[in-house]
Amino acid sequence: MPFAYRIDADKRRVLTTGSGTFTYLEAITLIQRMRDDPEFKPSYTELTDLTAVGNIDMTMEQIVELAQIRVFDRESKRAIVAPNPLYFGMARMYESHHEASSGGVARVFSDLSEAVLWLDGTTPPQPGPARPRNSS
Repeated sequence: MPFAYRIDADKRRVLTTGSGTFTYLEAITLIQRMRDDPEFKPSYTELTDLTAVGNIDMTMEQIVELAQIRVFDRESKRAIVAPNPLYFGMARMYESHHEASSGGVARVFSDLSEAVLWLDGTTPPQPGPARPRNSS
């Protein structure tokens, strides 16, 4: 299976990564394995990294179904990293249905470091004030 998860108990986080083709059946299997894992805690945050995914083979209906499955606590943050514009859009669809159906907190990022900052409760660095140009 090209998708797997790792539990980091120190950070209270589940890291899900994958490559190749991501399918609905694979997502359901991953969710079940996670739920059955004695180290899994629904209060942990989750970081899903789709950077190495080559294809997402799911219908819109399947994405909506996945978004409605509750695995984590409502207050638990879930970050999805999707640098590919198509997968970013699909992840945003998941995000909106997840929040609407479960009241959970999910955000989609194109950058891994921004996702980690958000999960850790810090904000990405803000750009400094604009400097006026010299008009001479």
